[in-house]
Amino acid sequence: MPGRFTLLPALIFAISVLPAPAQTPTLTPIIISPYMATPNSIRLGAPVTISGRVLPADASGTLTFTIDGAPPQSLPVAPQTIADYIALGDSITAATYIADPSQRYPEILAQDLNRNLFNYAVTSDTACDLMPHQIIPNALGTSPAFNPLYSVLIGTNDLASSGTGSHEQLFNLCHQAALAWLAVPPANKTLLATSIAPGNTARLTLTTTGAPAYLWYGLQSTTSGNFTVSVDRASLAFGTSTQSAADSYGLLRIPVPTGYHTFDITAQSGTITILGIGSPPPTGSPTVLAGDIPNQTNGNTNGIAAYTADIQSNIGLLRADGLDIRFVPTQQSMLATPAEMMDPVHPSTLGL
Repeated sequence: MPGRFTLLPALIFAISVLPAPAQTPTLTPIIISPYMATPNSIRLGAPVTISGRVLPADASGTLTFTIDGAPPQSLPVAPQTIADYIALGDSITAATYIADPSQRYPEILAQDLNRNLFNYAVTSDTACDLMPHQIIPNALGTSPAFNPLYSVLIGTNDLASSGTGSHEQLFNLCHQAALAWLAVPPANKTLLATSIAPGNTARLTLTTTGAPAYLWYGLQSTTSGNFTVSVDRASLAFGTSTQSAADSYGLLRIPVPTGYHTFDITAQSGTITILGIGSPPPTGSPTVLAGDIPNQTNGNTNGIAAYTADIQSNIGLLRADGLDIRFVPTQQSMLATPAEMMDPVHPSTLGL
């Protein structure tokens, strides 16, 4: 019934608001943590259906809620039994230009693999848009999930808007950051989202098992900044700049021996944003499928080859650290013949 629903900290759940029988329900996912200090309240003026989804997905739990101050009610939530497939990318992955959703490649892949599909791809996105537009808003890689499979097909818009050359360095920085964030399990990284003012130092700690330490830091298009990282009180030191052509996140790989380490991050100039710190585990990282630049009919074969080489290099770098990131050669099956293309860039249902 209509009223104010107070949802006590318990689970991840979704509220399905049904404004009228003839209308399609709208789902609003809301994250509820057992560690929240206060309940989460939502005011609704229409009938609702409350459904729960446990995190981690192989656990079970109970969602407790009250309606307009009435005695609490409980909703048991069973463990999830079907694993997730999460698709990221640009318009080729979003594929909203294909009218029948069942003919879009993420839907086909999810059905073939018997996985729940979450397609977070955004039309016109570039590699540097992955973190701020698709990964962070959807809290990907920050909570335990049920055997997730990720796919990342990005770079077509980088090539179209910026070409080859100097932009490839920024592409690689953002591409590596996104792939590493997805492939490092939540238990092996810490989400910080902290800012460091000029002249100040933040100390972070991390235990590694032989792989490098990863530091995800903010890239800024409007202001410049520099910071240094001292490892184990200056036994190692690294410096980098946050100035870039895009607002996003970069990845700093810091080779360290196995063991417990301290990282002192000092903002030399400008305010520095640190998203998180982590390191690949010996085993058990999520699988990330990273595709090349699909074939096009506009004759830009040299540019496609250049970015595809960048993608393969980024994958090789992170795989050498122990992450389960796999190259997917879409060019071998998406041939870009006239019958397979909607336009010079977008494959048709036949091309997908």
